[in-house]
Amino acid sequence: MQKFSVKIPVKSYVKKYFCAIYGEKIEIDRSTVFGDVILTKLTNEPIKQFKKNSVEQNLHKFNDELAFYMTEDYFYRYDFQSITDQQRYSIVRFLENTITEDLFQLVLIGRIFNVDTNTVVNSFAIKYGINDDLDINIDSLTRKFRRYNLNSSFKNFFLAQMSAPDAGLKISANSYKKKDFVNPFIKSRDRLPGLFDNL
Repeated sequence: MQKFSVKIPVKSYVKKYFCAIYGEKIEIDRSTVFGDVILTKLTNEPIKQFKKNSVEQNLHKFNDELAFYMTEDYFYRYDFQSITDQQRYSIVRFLENTITEDLFQLVLIGRIFNVDTNTVVNSFAIKYGINDDLDINIDSLTRKFRRYNLNSSFKNFFLAQMSAPDAGLKISANSYKKKDFVNPFIKSRDRLPGLFDNL
């Protein structure tokens, strides 16, 4: 079956990250959360409009593009051949925020195991093939994490889970299993294996 694509300009590290997770040809439909979010953003204008000049400047300076493939029915039924720059930029923001949130969770987990932020960020970059300077400065990823303010309700939930005596997370130097411990806090189990191999 022939697939149709919508191409979104992105920074190269964004493309590498999502292609590492979903493959070089990212097919989307309503059966996954990720696909549903992308299709929804392609179908609707953002609730809050971004400044036109800012959108145009950002989209033109991106050095790569990410293609989303879909059925012919989706492509023509929702008129995806004529999406706006506002929609493209809304998707870019979603993709970059997704990476930031995943990195934030991994840094929190690293802290639990006494792994410093810079080490986790560097390991994150290695896992997804992100090259320093060519794709994004690794220090920029670290600063991006530090600027990111996690939702307070999630912070409280996370801390409550860690401190609850019956939470089932019994961790000791000799008994914990990283995979079993981390999985509840990671959206995709495929994102974690190998991440801490470089530590």
